[in-house]
Amino acid sequence: MTVAVLLDDVAKVSANGKSSAQALTAAQIDNITKLVKNAVGFDETRGDNVSVVNEAFHQDSSELKPESVPLWQRPMVQDITRLGLGALLLLAIALGVLRPMIRNLTAQTMTPALAGGAGGHGAGGAGSAPGESAAVGGGAPTLAYEQQVVQAKTLVTQDPKRVAQVVKTWVGE
Repeated sequence: MTVAVLLDDVAKVSANGKSSAQALTAAQIDNITKLVKNAVGFDETRGDNVSVVNEAFHQDSSELKPESVPLWQRPMVQDITRLGLGALLLLAIALGVLRPMIRNLTAQTMTPALAGGAGGHGAGGAGSAPGESAAVGGGAPTLAYEQQVVQAKTLVTQDPKRVAQVVKTWVGE
């Protein structure tokens, strides 16, 4: 069995506070050699060999300083930027695409209701089916009060039985 041990110099601090390295003495090396021989079960008859050497380890005199990373390269700033740009993109889509679509849909549903209520006998005239006049009534909350009154009168004159049934249902509830 062969064992090799390399020891660093001992650090000493002088009276003025500076540290320096000092080599081990021969007696210290002999003590460490005996300790290593006992630890590994040294047997000279087997041909075992133990070597203990003292040498100064390499020490880098320059201090490690952290690199300063620019603000835009920091991971947290990059994550926040991605989230902000995503939110702006969603807002742009909502304002640029969804808002005009909703405006067009509401304009299409308002147009038939206004046509039926404004003329009195327009779309909900005498020749219309009862389902059509009910559809006109579906947009009533968006009409002005006077238009709603005109529309209600028109419905009463067209289908009084149906209006009576609606009133009975309201009273029953």
